[in-house]
Amino acid sequence: QPRSVTMLIALDRSDDKKRQQEFEYMWSDAQLKARNGEKDSLTDDQLLLGQVRVADVAYNLYWGQRMFDAERFYEAILYLENVFNSYREDFFEMKQEPRQVFMETAYKLGFCYNELGLYKQAFYYLDLIASDGNIRHTMELVNMMANSKDLRLFSYTEGVMNEVKRNFGEDDELPDNIRDLINFLRRRRGYAYIDFNQLDKAEEIFTRMLDEEENADYAINELAYIKKLRKQRGEDVESDDNSLT
Repeated sequence: QPRSVTMLIALDRSDDKKRQQEFEYMWSDAQLKARNGEKDSLTDDQLLLGQVRVADVAYNLYWGQRMFDAERFYEAILYLENVFNSYREDFFEMKQEPRQVFMETAYKLGFCYNELGLYKQAFYYLDLIASDGNIRHTMELVNMMANSKDLRLFSYTEGVMNEVKRNFGEDDELPDNIRDLINFLRRRRGYAYIDFNQLDKAEEIFTRMLDEEENADYAINELAYIKKLRKQRGEDVESDDNSLT
């Protein structure tokens, strides 16, 4: 049990009136540019903000996004959960734009809880959006599983990789973003195998990566770490001239 805990708490001294004015300006600007066909000049967050029609929801979304970008995750949650709850009951009747706001809010909430080490709460939000077709959402769920040593990671990542094979065929036919996803999943699986002391399985994954340009550097570092773990355990480790130390 820990004997002491250190915490850093932010004190926000900004004026409420100025916060309201800032929000109103940014919300109006996002809506105006969206109406005038200037969406290319807006960030993804501004696009989402411009889609919200209710002032209170838009206020919480704006400041939730601001806190999220500043990595003030606890404060971001306070705002973003208000947005999530405002949309949740209408989920099945949602049109495309409000559904996009809802799903992105759930992603950010899951991300925040993951960063705070509150993995059960993170899973609630990330599992909700994992099958929506957004690669970022899938990757964050896998990150959360790896961080929390969740045994479901292995079956989940295998399922995603099998689905990619069914939809895209052989590896050399994959689009770049899908290839990046597969490489990410393989790395996370190897990382997780190390955490579960399955060094042989992890070593097998990373050894195959040595011949892959996009994965070689990462694989070398992980194989060096595996070799270090084996030495700490007193296992016989064969000498290797390929600088995996």
